[in-house]
Amino acid sequence: MRELPTDSGTPLAAVNLKGRHTMASVLITGTSSGIGLATALALGRKGHHVYATMRNPSRAPELGERAAQEKLPIEISVMDVNSDSSVKTAIANIQKDAGLKAKVG
Repeated sequence: MRELPTDSGTPLAAVNLKGRHTMASVLITGTSSGIGLATALALGRKGHHVYATMRNPSRAPELGERAAQEKLPIEISVMDVNSDSSVKTAIANIQKDAGLKAKVG
């Protein structure tokens, strides 16, 4: 597979040897509002599997409602980026769900 760069240089998708696109899984923090919410929706609409994180999903239901209405591949998780233990727990849960084998220190 070869990676397709984005404007930022970070790959979002890959092309396998037969030329077919394989959509990436992405993790986005701060998805309860603003640019995080918009980014999660935009990438979900493009077919990327989005792991959307926010401190308190019950206080910001918009992403979940819109993802359900549009049947987008978006999963919402609790993560407070100001708490090391919250980040480690969220990443471990996402890794387990996605079948990732990366280590987070």
